Amino acid sequence: MTPPSASPAEPIDVDILAVDDTPANLVALDAVLAQPDVNVVRATSGATALALLQARAFAVVILDAQMPIMDGFEVARRIRGSRLHATTPIIFLTAFDVSQDEVHRAYAAGAVDFVV
Repeated sequence: MTPPSASPAEPIDVDILAVDDTPANLVALDAVLAQPDVNVVRATSGATALALLQARAFAVVILDAQMPIMDGFEVARRIRGSRLHATTPIIFLTAFDVSQDEVHRAYAAGAVDFVV
């Protein structure tokens, strides 16, 4: 008796939420993450990001730390406060130098990593 042949696994699309108030940064991030099975959804504000999170799930949130009106730290706290997204990985990303205090703030807000 021969075992059934293994069928190739179906590719799973991965949805990533990229949040940055600078559209050019979102274009660059999209280019870096571009793969056939990766969907990068862009948000240019914390409020837009939170609205998108109410509508769907994401594998990871890549979040700019320094944004006007609602900074990334507040967005992360609100994501962690949501029962639906309390365990969604959050990676902070910034093009600016940050202090150790800001890095600690990011982790305290729920980040799994902070990329400078």
